[in-house]
Amino acid sequence: MVTLKNDWISAVIKTQGAELCSLKRMSDGKEYIWQGDPAFWKRHAPVLFPVIGALSQARATKLMKHGFARDMTFECTIQSDTEVVMELRADAYTRSVYPYDFVLRICYTLTESALKVTYEVENRGEKDMPFSIGGHPALNCALDAGQVRLIFEKEEKLRTLELNLEKGLLSGHDHPVEMEGQTLKLYPKTFDIDTLIFEGLNSRTIRLEDPVTQTFLEVDFEGFPYLGIWSPKAPFVCIEPWFGLADTVGDAGKLEEKRGIEILPGGGAFTCTYTLRTL
Repeated sequence: MVTLKNDWISAVIKTQGAELCSLKRMSDGKEYIWQGDPAFWKRHAPVLFPVIGALSQARATKLMKHGFARDMTFECTIQSDTEVVMELRADAYTRSVYPYDFVLRICYTLTESALKVTYEVENRGEKDMPFSIGGHPALNCALDAGQVRLIFEKEEKLRTLELNLEKGLLSGHDHPVEMEGQTLKLYPKTFDIDTLIFEGLNSRTIRLEDPVTQTFLEVDFEGFPYLGIWSPKAPFVCIEPWFGLADTVGDAGKLEEKRGIEILPGGGAFTCTYTLRTL
């Protein structure tokens, strides 16, 4: 475990999966991150790499849902009171399911009341490397009390990509999501469809508000093309910035041909950042 701390907030990150497992306000000890009760969901904020969601069985790959990074041990390469960099390198196991020579770095940085999460991906090989990457932070809130809401930065006409719940893949359809102005109210029944998946949002910031637990937090996701919203009808909601998507029912072929995939050329590097800002 690595603990970061400044005058405003503290964060705890595990080397297992480079996973954020605590984000607290220093003034009163308020915890923003779900503490991993396995009765609902054992994780906190896993890193999704090198795929997001599930792949069709027709794909010629052995990659599991959300990839392997969340279950692997990272090396801590840089650490200070307010920053840590954790690194994962390709090894014999990763090459057996994902035949690429990569380096994945996760950097956590405290800046006043905000935590910046930066993903860096390097392709150390010569051939193009297909990949997806994304966050999955679970944020505490009293979902069943019926007062949780998401406030979008800009006006949106929300449509969610639809999941085929039996297969765990995109169905190929989408449907509208009802809003009140820039506000999306969340209830347990919201997640009867499992996950809300938004593409091409105008907003680059979204605010989670829960007056019951006094949880107010913003997620900045500049540059991310997709945003997932998920809860297993539990006392938390995940706000998930993604570069990538699950497969669609009927997909086949090479990984580099799938919808939403990133292609990193040999010797290339990729960086993206999302921020959790406590309010």
